[in-house]
Amino acid sequence: MERVDPMGDRSARDRPVLDAALGVNAAVTGAGVVAVIAGRRHRLMPAGTATAAQMALLLVYRELMARYFDRHQ
Repeated sequence: MERVDPMGDRSARDRPVLDAALGVNAAVTGAGVVAVIAGRRHRLMPAGTATAAQMALLLVYRELMARYFDRHQ
């Protein structure tokens, strides 16, 4: 029998993947905000670095979500 969290819709083993994805998504959002602010201030290096970090973190997020999706097929 599969363990169910208090919400009743996700098993306990999926919780770490979803928690990690939530953290990565927050980091992506933060990097995006930094990129926008740096771009607004015409700072090329910080804007470029933040944009690159955002893209890399987005790939990590998509990998986590693909793992979650594959488990539930």
